[in-house]
Amino acid sequence: MNPPARLLVRWRALSELKSHVDLLGWLGENLPAEILILSASPVPGGETNSRIRVESIRESWKIHPATRLLRGWKGAAEVFDPDVVLALDEAYCLSTYQLVRWAHSRMKPALFLSCQNIDRPLPMPFKRIESSVLKTASGGWFLNDDALDRAKARGFADVGQVIPLPINPKDYPLIGESAPEPVFSQPFQVTTPLTIGYAGRLVPEKGLETLILACDQTRDRLLIVGEGPERQRLEDLAAGTGIESEWLGSIPSDQMPEVYSKMDVLVLPSLETPRWKEQFGRVLVEAMASGVPVVGSRSGEIPKVIGEAGLLFDPGNTQSLANQLKSLKETPDLYEKLRDHGIARVRALYTIERVGSQICRLLNESGISLIGGYT
Repeated sequence: MNPPARLLVRWRALSELKSHVDLLGWLGENLPAEILILSASPVPGGETNSRIRVESIRESWKIHPATRLLRGWKGAAEVFDPDVVLALDEAYCLSTYQLVRWAHSRMKPALFLSCQNIDRPLPMPFKRIESSVLKTASGGWFLNDDALDRAKARGFADVGQVIPLPINPKDYPLIGESAPEPVFSQPFQVTTPLTIGYAGRLVPEKGLETLILACDQTRDRLLIVGEGPERQRLEDLAAGTGIESEWLGSIPSDQMPEVYSKMDVLVLPSLETPRWKEQFGRVLVEAMASGVPVVGSRSGEIPKVIGEAGLLFDPGNTQSLANQLKSLKETPDLYEKLRDHGIARVRALYTIERVGSQICRLLNESGISLIGGYT
């Protein structure tokens, strides 16, 4: 039997989402692999898996994710002697460049992660950094088709796959092995008002004004999770309409399943601007896994994430969104259909096992032959 593969991982988002750590734990058990995580922040659940070890490092120049410089990691990396480096951030990030360059100098394969779906110019030195990573990396994990196309247009010629972010069925009982059949034994009971939820950053490009004005038309209740510079303005706008609204602020990711249980519908009303369109929409997957129908704008990756399991509207179109909310309220059969389709879609596409298997295939196709079983 071959010894476990050794994966050196730097993934900035690990400190924010336990599901990311759970994915690495799945890889550790199923490849199998020993995993060394380089992190400047606490990693939730990172110390509870026997396959995972966390090495505390430092970061400098934390002005922007792209400028972060990793310090105090090379000694641990040399001792660990990885078989593959997962530098899971954009190719134009300084930290990605550090790790990919280190791997290349030791003839180790390295992969990066990209969700950047807008092809706009990069300033120096990030243009040169991205070019180097795209030419040197052995493979790329992309969260959307536009990100893969963008990388190819900029010189990436190695193995790339579009693979979504996963959720852990252990955190969402409706999609787990112990979920009852049928999952929903009772028909949907229409209540007035519905509780319309949103989770994410409170920034202009997320389109919260559209959501508030649509709920003003339907006279539904708002449940908002998240923080950002727009919070006070949006709270004032909601108060001015007279609709009921609750603003929960930031909620840890492991507490979100309980929050989704309080929603009747989740809406992701993202806009499209020259500098932004939705790159994935993880909250859509989490809501579907909670049995909550989703409504999203036609921004970026949202239509592909939702598929046939939700409703869509044009970005910034208040009337279109209000009409979709009314259809859910007035058509219980539609509500139940979307609820069931959402559960089925998550089971088919977004579990840790499904996503982990795709990552294993990406590793194999990137030339890491010691990883078997996923050809």
